[in-house]
Amino acid sequence: MIRRLKAMGIERFDLGGIDTTENAGIARFKLGSGAEPRTLCGTWL
Repeated sequence: MIRRLKAMGIERFDLGGIDTTENAGIARFKLGSGAEPRTLCGTWL
């Protein structure tokens, strides 16, 4: 899928949040993919 998106010209893709406490394996996958962590403002309802 990453190759397909790149071929379509997509340069950025939001992988969602990184939770190293509850989902360390998923966090390792996201960071290992070359993701750049970014701090965004929160959303409250």
